[in-house]
Amino acid sequence: MHVTPVGGSADDDEADDNLALAVPARIAAEVLCKDKLSARVRRALGQQAQYVNVDDLVTLGLLPDDRRPTADEADGACQRILRKVLDPYGTALSLDTLRGIVSGYDPNRAVALATLIAVADGGPEWAALAVKRLQDRNTVGRAEARRGGMALSLTVAQLLELGATAADARALPTADEGSRAASVRIVENWNEADRVEARRPAMPAATITLTPVSKVMRRHADWLWSTEGLDPQDHHGVTAAMIPMHGLTTIAGREQAAKSTFCWWLAAKVTHGLLPGHYEGQPRDVVIMASEDSESKIRRRLEAAGADLDRVYLPSKTIADGIVLPISIRDDLDTITALLTGIEPGLVIFDPIKDFLGAGINTDREDEVRPVLTPLLKLTEECGTAVVGLHHLNKSLKGDFLTRLTGSGAFKNVSRSVIGIAHELSTDRRLVQLMKSNDGELARAAFQARVIGVDITIDGRTEKVGKWVMEGVSLSDLDTVLAAKEQGGRGGTAVERAKDALAKYLGEEQKPSDEVRQAVASQLNVSEETVKRAFRELGGKSTRTKEKPSRTLWLLPTDADGEGD
Repeated sequence: MHVTPVGGSADDDEADDNLALAVPARIAAEVLCKDKLSARVRRALGQQAQYVNVDDLVTLGLLPDDRRPTADEADGACQRILRKVLDPYGTALSLDTLRGIVSGYDPNRAVALATLIAVADGGPEWAALAVKRLQDRNTVGRAEARRGGMALSLTVAQLLELGATAADARALPTADEGSRAASVRIVENWNEADRVEARRPAMPAATITLTPVSKVMRRHADWLWSTEGLDPQDHHGVTAAMIPMHGLTTIAGREQAAKSTFCWWLAAKVTHGLLPGHYEGQPRDVVIMASEDSESKIRRRLEAAGADLDRVYLPSKTIADGIVLPISIRDDLDTITALLTGIEPGLVIFDPIKDFLGAGINTDREDEVRPVLTPLLKLTEECGTAVVGLHHLNKSLKGDFLTRLTGSGAFKNVSRSVIGIAHELSTDRRLVQLMKSNDGELARAAFQARVIGVDITIDGRTEKVGKWVMEGVSLSDLDTVLAAKEQGGRGGTAVERAKDALAKYLGEEQKPSDEVRQAVASQLNVSEETVKRAFRELGGKSTRTKEKPSRTLWLLPTDADGEGD
């Protein structure tokens, strides 16, 4: 088509029309800018359904300013090539989109949210704006409706509008299945955080005051269950302050360790005032919140344990139409506290405690778990009751006992005391050992117990129900028993493996005992108590050096040592 230059003789209205003129993208590709574009770019531009501003063509250097078409010339080209008239109100491509097309990349190419977050970490403002735009689009309501409703990416054209350069856009990878899946997880985490924040009660206006320590009430550490200062022969041979009156105590162990059965034993003792400690000689009430057992099953277990059933309470939460709702520490702590003031509480049990944190709480996040558990300290102080929460261990063989509690570290960090329970398969005994104490010393030994079957008859039918029976002090320790159980027979028990390691490490030499214990324990991921037990079973000998400070040396017997026997 012949293009007549627009000269200065045109009146102002005609000039305004020319400046605002837009033509179909195909006309721009095949007529106005044909000599300036490669065949691939002409095809990409010509396939666009929208119009192109003539001003933008001039701005990008694709059309000389003196070769702008008139509206009549553009309309003639439309009728001749497209078989339709020029639409003076046609929607035009943005300048950034047009720049993307003529620069050789697809403006509609998608870039995933996960990619944009990684780029935003480096500091570009346009990337941060892109992430913010997607975060705003992904409201909780939209994302919960269906996954397909999530906004997981932006187009290159949208990124250019936010300030990205053509070089920035070309460097970004196209969204694929992996980056979209990662973006879904990011949006779900955003939405979960929004839900938690929405449920967080509004904090009333508060003031901070200073209290002199001299005005704080003095009190000594007190214990619901403690055998300190008592005759070990009368209390199963273990001396330890096990369950504090103030703060949370966590009881943890693997599946089938009989954690709940142990708690029914505790409950029975408390209801009769038979537990050595603060309420010894004073029968007290027990409140049990259990999510994994029915009320009927709990009753049978308490009967087997010999509890005073009139002193045990099972709270429930219902609404007007009788529907039962879950109890949560986060939402119902004030109500629980008020109910406890109406009885004589000595012990509150959450079995397991993670089920009573509150709906939507991520049990792996300390910043969500800690705020729920911390107020339990105030409950224990106001109501004069100990609080026990049951918890699980993970199956890892790495780390010490406390690091193997499942979920957030808040479960061990908030707890004033942590008690471990394990099942020793070789003897069919249970071990109970104090593994953490913020207010007392750790026990040097573990309690030993058995779970026996007790006949409970209901409506003429008799069944066996487990009962916890304390027997005395164990010759094993909790770490050793757990290591043996988790090895499952592979490579022998922890003690047997420690024997082999000691034989290799010591040989016929004498070495410092602390060095040996630490090296073998670290190598096998067992406790130093396990190493000492293995040394004793091997018949090892200890000697003290004469220099100051003296050290203990370990030596294993040799074959020659036994020849004269």
